[in-house]
Amino acid sequence: MRSSQLINRPVWSGNLEVGTVKEVIVDTAEWKVTHLEIQLKKEASKEILGAKKSFRNLLAVSAMKKDPDCCTARGIELQATPAQLRIYLKPP
Repeated sequence: MRSSQLINRPVWSGNLEVGTVKEVIVDTAEWKVTHLEIQLKKEASKEILGAKKSFRNLLAVSAMKKDPDCCTARGIELQATPAQLRIYLKPP
């Protein structure tokens, strides 16, 4: 999959739309994608982090479902539940 196919795609954890992919982060020492920078939706920010507004955060790719289940017609699917997402997120 090309990085351009990930940009601006919605990210889902179950029935919760978590946010939208804005950037793909690559570890250049190992040349592998480690995180997706996502713009969290206001509702997801509140449910996951207790925040009152939308903001950007880095999401570890280990939270994603494995191929071919990671990318569906509705967007990028996560294996992590909304309750688990806090451990996969970090500030950019």
